[in-house]
Amino acid sequence: MKKVPFNVSARTARLIGRENVSSAEGALIELVKNSYDADAKICVVYFDDSFAELPKSASQHQIDSLVKITGAKSIFQCYEKNLFDDKWAFSDRLYNTHFNREQRHAIEACLLKTVGLHIFDDGHGMLEEVIESSWMTIGTDNKHQNFLSEKTGRIKSGAKGIGRFALDRLGEKCQLLTKTADSDTTLAWRVDWSDFDKQGATIDKINAELGASPVSLCENLLSIESPSLSALDISQSRKGTHIFVSSLRDAWTKDSIERIYKELETLVPPTEGGSFSIHLFSKAHPESFGIVEPTICDDYDCKVHVELNEDGVISFTFNRHEADPNKLTPELLSRSYFQENDISKEYLCNKPHTYSKYLTELIPGITEHRENVHKTIGTFEFTFYFLKRQSEKNDIATFLHRNYDSSARKKWLDNNSGIRIYRDNFRVRPYGEVGKPSWDWVGLSARQAGDPSALRTGRWRVSPNNISGSINISRVKNLELEDKSSREGMRENDSFAIFTNIIESIIKEFEQDRSNIYSEIFKYSDSLKDTPTDEHLNLAQEADAETLAQKIFANIKTEPLKVKNDSDKLAVALLKAKARSREADERLDEMKRENSLLRVFASSGLTIAAFTHELDGLNAKLVS
Repeated sequence: MKKVPFNVSARTARLIGRENVSSAEGALIELVKNSYDADAKICVVYFDDSFAELPKSASQHQIDSLVKITGAKSIFQCYEKNLFDDKWAFSDRLYNTHFNREQRHAIEACLLKTVGLHIFDDGHGMLEEVIESSWMTIGTDNKHQNFLSEKTGRIKSGAKGIGRFALDRLGEKCQLLTKTADSDTTLAWRVDWSDFDKQGATIDKINAELGASPVSLCENLLSIESPSLSALDISQSRKGTHIFVSSLRDAWTKDSIERIYKELETLVPPTEGGSFSIHLFSKAHPESFGIVEPTICDDYDCKVHVELNEDGVISFTFNRHEADPNKLTPELLSRSYFQENDISKEYLCNKPHTYSKYLTELIPGITEHRENVHKTIGTFEFTFYFLKRQSEKNDIATFLHRNYDSSARKKWLDNNSGIRIYRDNFRVRPYGEVGKPSWDWVGLSARQAGDPSALRTGRWRVSPNNISGSINISRVKNLELEDKSSREGMRENDSFAIFTNIIESIIKEFEQDRSNIYSEIFKYSDSLKDTPTDEHLNLAQEADAETLAQKIFANIKTEPLKVKNDSDKLAVALLKAKARSREADERLDEMKRENSLLRVFASSGLTIAAFTHELDGLNAKLVS
């Protein structure tokens, strides 16, 4: 039998690029990660978006440019003169009046063609042979074999050899300039991704252009004429890679740029520090963006750091910052629970507390189906923060909590809640991504819904809305936790299921710790109260209390002149409250009955009206 070679359709590039990467944000992140793998110290994302959308405020010159770009002379009529300066204000009402839906789409398409996307870095750059042998090879194993940088010691995030095809997801045309430190030549590489859509074409028939560039990296940067770029050291770099994408596939409005800015804020964990910085700029909104910095939580109720080592031992370090030290009395701290567990004021007020457990202690039976499960999963670190969004005044007093800025916490949690996974300092999307299905991938919402017990019961469960965490894994130490080819999550195999179970059990450990402490504090606060409240009584106790109150009230009526003590006053107050409650219940029942009658009358009225209409029709026929 003869050997028959495989043919690869040119559409393959589309399948692993445009259709494999689900979002433009994900594609852009892949290119930023490429800069990191190239040992860059800085990566800059720059949107040349002067006319990405119709500006809300425009000069006469800008309006003239809009007319030229779109060919729609009536655009001028969509702006109204501002009385206080020489600007013109855009009017949505006038825009919708002068242009129909189809015309508006045509205008937006013209504006999109003017937008360009630049990505710059000061990495090691590429030689011509590297471009031909690695960059132009689909699925190259270059980073899989050489995953450790000799220069910086970084573990490279790429391994599939298809990240560059994310360029196709961003736009139709791409130009790349690159230069190494030892080379005197800047190379230019160009591709038109629409070539891959040609009917019947195979991959070997599609070509990119490669050759020496007449423009240096520095000259290319200066040609953009951006004060933001000029201020960066990257313009003086003798090496690096510059990418320009045009004919973009997505409309990059200010809102969409803000989304990618927030994505980049969580792309690298705070611990990465200053070894790799990311900047994002917009020509249309120069004041809105800049250096992308990871958000750090500095106002938390509890911080927990966890490490699983090679021996299967999990170490926990708790930093509790929830209690108000001024409210922690010697009487509270002398209670048997606090004494037996060596819990001091410092213990409850941000002094680190560390202890360890074997994984088999944390999750009994975890090794039944697989021995040395900790070696299968690999070592990892997990740090998470718990923050209350708001507290009732009664809870603050009862649980001895400190005061905090609830509005600031809500704003921070709205952007940072969830548990994220980082592989070698880069986030594995979409875990912990706010607004996405995998935001609560551990299943904390379901656990809380199954048992929504209050903190005082000792069975409290944390909500995913109140927790923010990051898990650090590595392609070197966590071999069975593999990324999908799409870079949208990890393969959902047995190892990932076990890993999820471990994370959930770690959170249970925190929940039990907090529940134990604050159920004891509740008991202490409850013991200081003179009288119990309704919420502390069961049904039998409440019935006994009312019977006793009735007896006391009967005595008061027979001896009205007798001086009443506190018990008498409480009895009267209780009966009055019960009377008001019964009156409200009776009134509610009465309103429900009235509402039912009104519905009956309304239905009857409709029936009578319909019947009358039919009779009128019959009468008209008889008369005729």
